[in-house]
Amino acid sequence: FRFKELLIMVDTCQAATLFSQLQSPGVLAIGSSMKGENSYSHHLDSDIGVSVVDRFTFHTLAFFEKLNMYSNASLNSLFNSYDPSMLLSTAYYRMDLYKRALNEVPVTNFFGSVMKTIHTDSAYTGFLAAHDAELPLSVGNNILDHVMLQNEASARRSNIEEMNEAQLMSHGWTEVLLEQLEGKNSDVVVMYGLGTMGILLAISTWLSM
Repeated sequence: FRFKELLIMVDTCQAATLFSQLQSPGVLAIGSSMKGENSYSHHLDSDIGVSVVDRFTFHTLAFFEKLNMYSNASLNSLFNSYDPSMLLSTAYYRMDLYKRALNEVPVTNFFGSVMKTIHTDSAYTGFLAAHDAELPLSVGNNILDHVMLQNEASARRSNIEEMNEAQLMSHGWTEVLLEQLEGKNSDVVVMYGLGTMGILLAISTWLSM
């Protein structure tokens, strides 16, 4: 598979031995233990009688829990947070295939970040109808995303217009039916009633597709 940069994290005994065959540029690897070392669990759940998390994973999670969503903490700060006395093993890093300096790479490059969102109290279709022309380029990552959003909005508007036309047609049949009811022509009433039912059935089938 293709990638620009890849971070590999391994939590197991002698984790460093898994990285010897890496050759692809852009790969950064970190393991919980050196060759000849074990990787230990953190604590035991007495109710079920097994360990629930390993030390390396526990301290990785602890590092991220101290950050807020907008933190610019670097990979270097993550790597430096692994204390051998806490892990009971020595974390191993392979960085020769990775070209950027770790203190310049935010951890959010690999562990996610905050997306720009637009909040609205309007109904979804109403929001599209009122603001399609005002969608900024920042909603998408590039012009292509913006064009795709505009096309989707146009398609939804077309569907809404078709639904409105179908409803108007149905109302027209209803008015004719009411007029015939006033004239008390039973045969015509039955004919228009069946026609109305057929149209409503066709509309409901189309809407469910």
